[in-house]
Amino acid sequence: MASTRWHQMWSVIWCVVVVLSVIDGVTTDDRESWTGTLFTLVFFTVMSWRFLLPSLSISPSPLAVLTGIGTGAVALHGIWIDGPLLGGFTSFHAWTSLFLASAAGCAAIAAPFSGVHSPMTGELIFPLRDGRWRVVAGQGRLLNHHWVAPEQREALDLVRIGWTGRSRRGIWGGAEENFFAFGAELVAPCAGTVVHPEDGRPDGVPDVVHAVGNHVVIDNGHEHVVLAHLRLGTVAVSTGDSVRPGDRLGEIGNSGNSTEPHLHIHVERDGHPLRIRFSDVSGRLGKGRVID
Repeated sequence: MASTRWHQMWSVIWCVVVVLSVIDGVTTDDRESWTGTLFTLVFFTVMSWRFLLPSLSISPSPLAVLTGIGTGAVALHGIWIDGPLLGGFTSFHAWTSLFLASAAGCAAIAAPFSGVHSPMTGELIFPLRDGRWRVVAGQGRLLNHHWVAPEQREALDLVRIGWTGRSRRGIWGGAEENFFAFGAELVAPCAGTVVHPEDGRPDGVPDVVHAVGNHVVIDNGHEHVVLAHLRLGTVAVSTGDSVRPGDRLGEIGNSGNSTEPHLHIHVERDGHPLRIRFSDVSGRLGKGRVID
């Protein structure tokens, strides 16, 4: 995950652009201007809901919801503008925004089919016991920062969220303890043997060299299951330990190359990525999915 500060700044920029677009869209009496603004907001809405831009989990407000509401308001305003509904397609702005909105819609439809389709041999249980968890990076190659690491192409990043859909208390988060995920219990998702546990990496100190931070790797007899970014001092297993589903592994932390407390999980066999499946979770596990 990229730096927290960059995500926060990007969220503010996104919010300003959306707010200004909504104001323009609900005050204009020009059909061309309204059309261009509407489809610009449709683009922002699709990118917010389907791809979680600009990183909904750590933004200062639930931007996807606000973007959707603003888009709806602009669409309703079009009823009171003189001229035919499709009469605004006479400007470059309108056609460009239509193209962007259409491209975003096509990408949203194609994303679940663009990833790795090789399933893992075994099955996992969801390893997080309490709370609501959102997938903020997941299946598919589109806008998936894991894609550059072949063995991680089907990795999931999971953050714990509150009732507002945000992953932290307060406005800017601050200390790790302000994030709902920090300290949450992590249990073994499968039976197997612990082949590589690691502890000792600090929380809240970005480390691209030891990117997975404190972590546990389990060999289930068919593939390796990697669970990363655990809290310093909480890894509860050692090399060679046998684990069963539900056994305690540690706590969620913010170690390694991480911008906020979350769980990174991926499954690989001989360096090849495999699609994760949880026996107790049905449906797609792509970006935006909430599991509770």
